[in-house]
Amino acid sequence: MVDNHSGMSDWGSAPPGSRPGPPPRAGRNWPLIAATAVTAAVVIMSAALVWAAVSDDDVDDPQEGQVYDVSTAGQAAFVSPDGSVLCNLERTQVRCDVPEHGYQPPDKPGDCELSWGQVLTLGADGAHFACVGDFALMAALDDESGASGDVGWFDAAANPTVDFLGEQSAGLAPGNRIVLGDLACTALATGIECTRGDDVGFIVSGDSYELR
Repeated sequence: MVDNHSGMSDWGSAPPGSRPGPPPRAGRNWPLIAATAVTAAVVIMSAALVWAAVSDDDVDDPQEGQVYDVSTAGQAAFVSPDGSVLCNLERTQVRCDVPEHGYQPPDKPGDCELSWGQVLTLGADGAHFACVGDFALMAALDDESGASGDVGWFDAAANPTVDFLGEQSAGLAPGNRIVLGDLACTALATGIECTRGDDVGFIVSGDSYELR
């Protein structure tokens, strides 16, 4: 059938010599585009959160609140986080040495002929400065001299390695605590607090001390 008005010889055919026009342009699917954009945003945000979590895990900050009971070993050697105090904890007493200090200790007793002012002890007779002629056992992690105390409590994942007098030593992280019987020592940011029971003990750092 011939359509004299359009010049078309058949449905969908064009007159001789003419070029077919471009196919109809499909409309944009806006709902699909919006859904795709939202999905991409969610993926990007999820990846960012995962990256942040991994980054936080990689931070080398020591954990806080760990308690180490050294009843089995019967002793422990450790250093304050800032490297100013070295302590030895034993079943009957705890001793902390502060070789370089800026505080003013009590007057030296007349009967003390040894070193004074750098050692505090806590035991059955309370907390006080001690007149000593020796040095506390070191807390070296790689002890080649045999002059170190027990560092078997040390957990590198929760505590720092601290330089103490040139030795890489077992540092107790702030908030972490070592206990042995009724004696306990807790690390502060710049020192150590040791107690016997609830109301007897001392706090000492390179700059200050307090006896209780």
